[in-house]
Amino acid sequence: MNRTHKSAVISSLKNAFETSSAAFLVNIQGLTVSQVMGLRKELRSHGASMHVAKNTLLRIATTDNAAAAGLEPYLKNQIAVVFASESAPAVAKVLSTKASQIEKLGISAGLFEGVVIDARRVQFIASLPSREVLIAQLCGVLLSPVAQVASILKQVSEQTNTPS
Repeated sequence: MNRTHKSAVISSLKNAFETSSAAFLVNIQGLTVSQVMGLRKELRSHGASMHVAKNTLLRIATTDNAAAAGLEPYLKNQIAVVFASESAPAVAKVLSTKASQIEKLGISAGLFEGVVIDARRVQFIASLPSREVLIAQLCGVLLSPVAQVASILKQVSEQTNTPS
């Protein structure tokens, strides 16, 4: 890889770290090409992209970004970076599911909302319900008191209208 190609990879990684909502480091050492391609395909369907680069290039790409610089201790072995452009919990869920299906795939760390998180916290983010489910739950909680008041008013009106 020549110098211009390396600088292009570094600038692409820097741009991805700055524009994505989250980034996850996954250990892909020992995976077959078909497993990596299947993972990439599934990630693409959730608005994410996976980049494989040398650890030295990743270190250089993270030095200018204060939040991403915290990922440096996790840049060991054969690492891929998964950038989530849309829904980070959905991407974390895909990674968590694939890691349980593929023995050699491991989640190392992540960068979520400017904070470096370990693999345990990535698993926690993956266990969260989707945005739509959370909105539906919130609507149910907000509508519950209104429904209870309406029910009480109906019962009171029925009691006052019944002949004695």
